[in-house]
Amino acid sequence: MLIHYVEFYNFSVSPGNTYNYIPFNASIATTLYDTLWRTGNCIQQTKDCIRTNNEETCSAAVNGCLPVHNVPFSRSLHDIREPLPDPFPSQYFVDYLNTP
Repeated sequence: MLIHYVEFYNFSVSPGNTYNYIPFNASIATTLYDTLWRTGNCIQQTKDCIRTNNEETCSAAVNGCLPVHNVPFSRSLHDIREPLPDPFPSQYFVDYLNTP
């Protein structure tokens, strides 16, 4: 969770992605930042979960990180180039496999 959430922010908000796709407006980007890094939020709670391995602490971390899951993202989480609904698997391989 810790790596995934931080990299999700890095790739989607700052410094951004290699496709020059900006998925969020400034308000959503700020909410995402606040959820992750403001004192007592997602990152700290996740670190506390890892440190204590306590079910209650980890449950609080998951709940504290829920806003990250609820961010409106109109692209595939696995391939930012693809809009939702994600056409996975792509059909590009069909022509390739039919090539002599």
